[in-house]
Amino acid sequence: MRSKMEQPENQPPVKDAVKDEQESREGVRGYRVITPGGVVEHFTNLADARRFLEEYEEEQK
Repeated sequence: MRSKMEQPENQPPVKDAVKDEQESREGVRGYRVITPGGVVEHFTNLADARRFLEEYEEEQK
C-alpha cells in the first residue's frame, strides 16, 4: 500500500528535492530541498517543496 506522502507516478520528480527517508525531528516524513548554496529546507509535502525551489530559482536570476 502506498503512503499518501509518495508522489504519484504521473508527476515528474522535483529537481534537487529528495524524498526524506529519515524522519525529521518532528517525526514527519517529507521532502528535503538542498540548494547549491548549501541551504537545507524540509517540507512535508511536494507542493511546498516545488514552490520553495521555484522562488529560490527566481531569486538567483
